[in-house]
Amino acid sequence: MPLKISRRSQKKVKPVIRKNGNKAKAVSEKAPSRRDITLKAIRAQDVKRSATILRLVPSFIKFYKKLSPAQITALKFYKGYGSYFQSRLLANYDTENGKVREFEIPFSKYEDMEFYKDILGTEKKNAIYSLYLPNTTNFDTYIDESYGKRVKILNDFDTVYDHKECPKLTGEEILFRGMQLVPAVKKLKVGDTYLFKNFISTTFDRKVAERFSAGQCIFVLSGLKDIPCVYTPHPKAADDIVKFINNVKIKMDISELTLPRNLEFEITNIEHRNINNNQWGFNSSDNNRIGELLKALKKRGVTNEEDIIENAMFPKGLFIFARFKSWLPREPMDFAKIKKDSKFVLDTWALATWRNKEEEDD
Repeated sequence: MPLKISRRSQKKVKPVIRKNGNKAKAVSEKAPSRRDITLKAIRAQDVKRSATILRLVPSFIKFYKKLSPAQITALKFYKGYGSYFQSRLLANYDTENGKVREFEIPFSKYEDMEFYKDILGTEKKNAIYSLYLPNTTNFDTYIDESYGKRVKILNDFDTVYDHKECPKLTGEEILFRGMQLVPAVKKLKVGDTYLFKNFISTTFDRKVAERFSAGQCIFVLSGLKDIPCVYTPHPKAADDIVKFINNVKIKMDISELTLPRNLEFEITNIEHRNINNNQWGFNSSDNNRIGELLKALKKRGVTNEEDIIENAMFPKGLFIFARFKSWLPREPMDFAKIKKDSKFVLDTWALATWRNKEEEDD
């Protein structure tokens, strides 16, 4: 049974009649909501989430058999540090204020070890240290090698969505994306459009989005009919990705779907609501007990008017309801241009991670 996505009609505004019979300014009894996704629909999807995921698994297994080795590498890369890297590369918010975007160098040892060992399959760890260990006299070469390779992989990732057999969304799904409240999002109003310049990780599971939100912001995305989507496996996946995804343990992780870059959405509603970002690692039973504790404290007048305890544990963040509007054209990423228009600054912490050569990252 498909999810019901309803459109709420605008309430008619009635004039207020004063006692003397004169009409006052027309006012609305309640501000109309343009949110076109009901909470009932969200709950219905949550109930059948596992069944939906299990239906998706065979389509991804079939699809992976059609991909090239370079495209499989791109999938692995995104799931690891690649997701963070591409966000810095494509959604660099410094440029919104006219600043030159900055990239930190080098990558940490842990990022490079994963990249060369798990993503590219480099077997000799010593070769990683000797060939890619950054030094202050060879940063130009390091930038070309490290950034250049990663940008090429992202271009390969782009081609995955162009594949004619890439699974597509039906438009009935409700997807969640948790993220920090960046300046561009803070400025959003109902009726605005918002463009995700980067590839975006989404999930069927609101709880997963809450953990990634840092208690700040969750996008609720809908209307994504015929938009291609992929499941990006963990970088330590076996070479046989079909076997990996068929593993029972991975079937809940597949609730995370990655969507292509350059998707534009219309903002239909913005709400301030409590977000459980689970930052202390409480389970659902713990959260229920904490909720009961908070109610008891309020009843006894222990908490103050600002509900400090509640807001610290379940902070109020933005729920931004957004309906898909368009998929804008994409051009291959040109690393030479990116390098020319950017500034590279030294990351002293990342450089320090390379000091202990004997330590291995498992």
